[in-house]
Amino acid sequence: MGYEEYFAGRGVVVIEWAEKIAQIIPETAIFIEFEYIDENKRKITIRGRQHRLKELCADTKKGG
Repeated sequence: MGYEEYFAGRGVVVIEWAEKIAQIIPETAIFIEFEYIDENKRKITIRGRQHRLKELCADTKKGG
């Protein structure tokens, strides 16, 4: 369906219902999941390969 084209460039790709195309998501992807706890609280889980998460943390500290 052409999804692969979105993963070829640099930048951020946000996918709702990513489990539907799990087989083509790159191994370097970082997943951010939001869970409703109650009306005022959310749980945010960030997961991915360790080296990618370290890169994300380093970039965030640099302001990027």
